[in-house]
Amino acid sequence: KHYKEFKDFKAACEYEDTKSADLGHSVHSALKEFFITFQKDKIGEVPKNWKGLLQWRTLWPFICFIRENVEEILLSEESFVNQELGFAGTADFIIKHKTEGNILGDLKVLKINPRFELTTGIEYRCQLSAYAKHFEQRFGPLKKRNYIVPSPYGGDTELKVLVQPYEKDYWPAFAACRDLWLANYGWGATDSSKVIWKVEKEGKGEFGGEFDIKKHQ
Repeated sequence: KHYKEFKDFKAACEYEDTKSADLGHSVHSALKEFFITFQKDKIGEVPKNWKGLLQWRTLWPFICFIRENVEEILLSEESFVNQELGFAGTADFIIKHKTEGNILGDLKVLKINPRFELTTGIEYRCQLSAYAKHFEQRFGPLKKRNYIVPSPYGGDTELKVLVQPYEKDYWPAFAACRDLWLANYGWGATDSSKVIWKVEKEGKGEFGGEFDIKKHQ
């Protein structure tokens, strides 16, 4: 359909990316709004016509998950700058789970194909490990979870929430990427010319690499 409409595959892909990004932003805005009311009564408010609002309909399974499993929202959509660790970001939320304790969570809206194993990219694992490094200074040890709700734009659109835990620490990989980026822009982030990193992918063995920053520049 999109190919016929745009007559150009690249334009169709860019349209899909923009449409998905817009939905992601509106879902996160709706979640922040829900969290504010959830803190008051542990139920939270949703619009009466939520079934007719795409962002709320997409978010609904996660709202049910929060109502059933969460005691308290410790923070939501909090931006920060950590000069000591050398990065900044915005965390989706930290929740106090009824049985699992404090969890640093990141909500994703993804197209889900039931024929393939569900997984999020290494960049999400690195991001959560970096954010945990920052927020554990304030909250103590945090579990890390991606919470995934199906995108209404294709794939498996059944209303559900999928949980992807990360028990491994991907901070070394994030720190290597950060150092490369800083060195590439002339900030001199590292004491040596090489950055070496190695992490263990969830149950799939080790992977990593060595980067020569001077050669990279």
